[in-house]
Amino acid sequence: MLPWADMLRHAFGLGLAPADFWACSVREWRWLSGGHESGLVRQHLDELVRQFPDKEEVPSNGTV
Repeated sequence: MLPWADMLRHAFGLGLAPADFWACSVREWRWLSGGHESGLVRQHLDELVRQFPDKEEVPSNGTV
């Protein structure tokens, strides 16, 4: 998961209001944070896929 609390603390330290933080694009946030924000790494994505696997939905009438 992303370290939201750390990111918010960093944003507040930069003087950003909460609304301004949430309005930032990924590109803006990376620029503001000095490029240190790594975002979602493969390991985190794999963990999310394990926690929340896609479910194959089968129609209730049994047809495909």
